[in-house]
Parts: sequence; structure tokens; C-alpha cells
Amino acid sequence: MTTRSSSVTSFEQRVGQVLVEGGFMKADQLQKAKQLAEEKKTGLLDTLVAQRMVSRETLVTVLSFQLRIPIVDLKHVEVDPEALALIPEDFSRKNQILPVGFDTDGSLRVATMMPNDFALSTQLSSMTGRQIKFALAPGGGLKELIDRTYAVKSGGLTAPVPAPPGGVAPAPAAGRAIATVTETGAVVGGELSALSAIQAVETVALQAVKRRASDIHLVPTSDSSKVLFRIDGQLQNVAVLPLTLHESMVSRIKVLANMDISERRRSQDGSFSLKFGEKTVDFRVATVGMAWGEMLVVRILDRSGGLVTLEDIGLDSNSLHTWRQLMTLPYGMLLVSGPTGSGKTTTLYASIAELVSSRGNIMSIEDPVEYRMETINQIEVNRQAGITFATGLRSIMRMDPNVILAGEIRDKETAHTAVDASLTGHLVLASIHSNDAASSIVRLLDLGTEP
Repeated sequence: MTTRSSSVTSFEQRVGQVLVEGGFMKADQLQKAKQLAEEKKTGLLDTLVAQRMVSRETLVTVLSFQLRIPIVDLKHVEVDPEALALIPEDFSRKNQILPVGFDTDGSLRVATMMPNDFALSTQLSSMTGRQIKFALAPGGGLKELIDRTYAVKSGGLTAPVPAPPGGVAPAPAAGRAIATVTETGAVVGGELSALSAIQAVETVALQAVKRRASDIHLVPTSDSSKVLFRIDGQLQNVAVLPLTLHESMVSRIKVLANMDISERRRSQDGSFSLKFGEKTVDFRVATVGMAWGEMLVVRILDRSGGLVTLEDIGLDSNSLHTWRQLMTLPYGMLLVSGPTGSGKTTTLYASIAELVSSRGNIMSIEDPVEYRMETINQIEVNRQAGITFATGLRSIMRMDPNVILAGEIRDKETAHTAVDASLTGHLVLASIHSNDAASSIVRLLDLGTEP
């Protein structure tokens, strides 16, 4: 129940008077409850129930009459999964509310024990982009319904994932709950249209991980939505969905990634984790507003297998020998080039893993830190804090590094700073987006790097 530092509100006094006039309690009981509420700094309605002056059911009935709002039947209510996806679970539990469905005018119906909380109503409206209509629910029954709906006990977050062999642990998803996905055997394709948004998101994610996809694309068209997986660098069509399910899936993913679900025009980024059995997989999300709706792309970061070695990369023996020889240079720049999903980051990590025992101070600037390695000093890009690839590189150069890992060269400032570092006694390893090794030179020139 809500704890206040202020006195009894006028609304609570009106409800108390209705209880007295209706014969549910005596006037002296109401006065005693007011005094207790003032002394303990608690709400009058909470005090009435706690002191057993009125039953919770009676209070709900009177509140419904006073506010002219309906009472939700907790035993028979069917929660709409699409409505549930609009509000994060932790927010629902914290505020003891539950989105149960939509009214005919598109407003969101939310079950609550405190329907006079206008600040909460405003916050929910901003969060969901919909008008909020409260429905009254008995407090104890509401908590049970919340627990039953989310199918987990309060505070039941998954434990941290142990580090895989080799001393490499996945980068933690700080402050995030990790949803658990139960494998039901559903197949991506026609069956998706019959699923709820939550089930559809989990099914698509599970199938993408099983098929070792690097990315998931949800692309809206004029009358439908396409689900595509990027596998071995190639986009593959896996399903066509109705637009209504597309919008619900996008909302569900944005809720998981702690993104603003009411903002559909501005590009957003976020991340979340899902647990499949004993394996936890991280997902990086990006959205952009399109002519037919929001397009959403999810990068899959499956770190359960640990680091790949250079032998596993697929280089022939001569190329592998040449690369290892280049890694012994005291300074210079080694660039790994290729298109999206070609293995640039994997190659860089495999290379760094071989250098840790012989090259002293190794520092990196990454977006994000995909693997935490105790043997190197890693910095993560945080644009809100002013940490970019370029500013991070400049900071690293003042930290006496032997080897610098620059996750990606993507702008002129980063390119210039990386080249300067390679010319001043540091070995720089970096990735750059290009179609092949030769075109990476053209890319550097395009970024303003001097020949």
C-alpha cells in the first residue's frame, strides 16, 4: 500500500463519509481511523482495511460508486497479451497494477486498487501512448492475478550466467531482468499469426538463435510485415505477419529493451536478454520510423560458446601465419574489414586473446563491450556521457597502452585518432565496414585519412 507523508486527502474523507452514510461503519470509527492515519502517516483507506473497520470488498464497492468506474472480476478476467506487453512487468509490480485489455475506443483498461492516482494515470498514458481507464480490483486478489499472469514469483530474476571456459564472461545486462523463454516447439512461419505478441517474440528469438542468425529484421509493408533472419551474411525471409501483430511485437520488444513505446518516429536503441534453458542470449535493438510503420532490427549476441580462436576463424595456413606475424609488430594498424555479420569483431577478439600474454597494457574502446576479458582494460561507448570512439581513443592514448583495440572506425575523427595512435608507437587493431580488404583503403580515404 502507498505510504504518504501528508495528511488524509479530501477524496479519502469523501469515501469515508460515504461508508458512514451507507451504514458500513460508524462515525466514531471513521474519526479513530483518521487519527491513526495522521499518526502513522498512512492513507485513510489503507488504515480502514488494516484495522478491519471495513472489508476490502466493501471498500472496492464504495470506491467504484464514488468514482463511477467498473470493478474488474479477478477470477474470470482474461488478460489481453497485447495490453500486457505495453507496460513493463517491474513497473506493474511496483505500482500494483495490471493492464487487462482495450476498450472499444482504443483506451487501455488497467486494473488497480488506487483509481484516484492521477499522477500514475498520466505516467501510464505517456508510457503507452493511449488513454488510460482504471478498473477497480481488490488488492489481495490483484496481487495474485499479477503473479499468475506473469507466471513468476515476485523478485524471481534469473541468476548471473557463469563465465565459460577461458576466463571470458558475457558482458552483463546491468539493471535488466532476464526473461525466460520456454521452448514449445512452435515454428516460425504461418503459426506465428495465431500467437500473442509475447509468444511470437519468444518464438522468433528462439528460432533465430537455433538457426545461428546474427540479426532479426521486422519490416512493415503496406498490408503486412516481413520477418527476416540474417544467416551467414544473407537475409532470408522466414514469415509474413499481419500489421497488427507487427505493431504488438515491436511494442513488446521495446518494453523488453526499456525503450519509449509511445515514440514511433524517432530512431531508438536498446538491449535486453532472454534465457533459453541454461543459455542466456543478449539482444541489441534499433528502430526507425518508416512509411508503413516502425522497422526494427535486433542484433543477436550469443556469447555462450566463449571466444573463438584464430584457428577457428577459417583462415588458410598461409594467411593465418601472415596475420600472426603482423601481430608481432611493435606499432602500426591492423584493420579487419567486411560487411555486417562477417565476423570482424570475432576476429579482433580472437587476435587480442593471443596478445594478452606478451603485449603488456592492452586497452579497448567498444560499442558495446561484447565480452568482458579480465586481461584487457575495456571502455564502453556511452554517448550520453560523452564517450565516443574518438574521445575514448584519445583517453586511451594517455594511459600508456601497448595495444589498442578500436571496435569500429565509423567517422573522420575516429579514423584520424586511430591513425595518429598507430604512428606514435602503438599497435592498433580495428574493424571497418567495407566489402573487402581493398575497398577499406578507399573507405579510409573517404573518411579524410591522409595517404
